[in-house]
Amino acid sequence: MNLVLKGTIELLIRKIVLGTSQYGSKNGFWDRIVDKKLPNSTLINNDKQYSYGDNMKVKYATIIVEDMDESIKFYTEVMGLEIDSQHNPQPGATITLLKGEGDAMIELIKNTENETGLFSVGMDVEDINTTVKELKSKGARITMEPIPITVGTLAFLEDPNGVKIALIQHH
Repeated sequence: MNLVLKGTIELLIRKIVLGTSQYGSKNGFWDRIVDKKLPNSTLINNDKQYSYGDNMKVKYATIIVEDMDESIKFYTEVMGLEIDSQHNPQPGATITLLKGEGDAMIELIKNTENETGLFSVGMDVEDINTTVKELKSKGARITMEPIPITVGTLAFLEDPNGVKIALIQHH
């Protein structure tokens, strides 16, 4: 994948997570942590605390699609991603994971239950129960408590803008 495309995907993920299309923020916070998996710590910047307790990292941007073949063609031929895996978890549902450079993936889902468009941002966590408990103590709105899924355990929360955030603890 060329560097411009990689940068574009990184900016898309940062826009989803941080609500900004700039590589860094005005106070330079993001520039200091780009592409680093932080240890359990709290960073203090401009009188704000940013906690990264459980080593959460962006794993997926999930998009509900209308036409899976057309979407796969776009993300592979135009965006330069590669198919990582495909799944049919239930009748009428198809999932395709696409990977570029780095760990983050695009997850395309075709089903009849959700509206087309950005569905959620997925965060990998090491201990989902501890993470959910910590997030609740900080006032996070948990919209789905942890449940077992094929690849591990899944929970959902919502940010103040209504963006769904999936927390995933893989086996």
